[in-house]
Amino acid sequence: MQYLETIPGMKKRAPISATERVPAADRERGKRMLAAREARGLTQNAVAVKLAIEKTTVWRWEKGITSPREDIERLAKLYGTTPAYLLYGVGSETEEAPPYAAWTDFESWLSTAPEGKMAERWMLEDLRAMRFSNNVEPTLETYTRLLFALVSMRSPSR
Repeated sequence: MQYLETIPGMKKRAPISATERVPAADRERGKRMLAAREARGLTQNAVAVKLAIEKTTVWRWEKGITSPREDIERLAKLYGTTPAYLLYGVGSETEEAPPYAAWTDFESWLSTAPEGKMAERWMLEDLRAMRFSNNVEPTLETYTRLLFALVSMRSPSR
């Protein structure tokens, strides 16, 4: 423990850091945010860029110093979870979004098309989990083109 000399012969504890003053519930919220970010393989900088905020803001959220009030919806969407889970630990850690209507057609196409055999499991999982911006509904063609793009980018060693 570090002490500061104030009056000769009297010792006073050094000031505590900002993170030491954070209530336990806020620290737990920060730990959930950190775990969710790491589960997605994102850096603090990547989150900051995607949300158009400062990197230090993400750091402060993860330390429990501040809360992502206005950004909680976007943060939860980025992490694939719910705002309630991030803020309060309520509900599921991951939010399973229902597939788009065209997904059923895409699955049928996969089972019959020769190109469907080139798809690897991770590709299909990523395509199913993909969320499109501006409430755009993907079509069968959207899914097939995305799959072809993923297959063509695959390294030859796989």
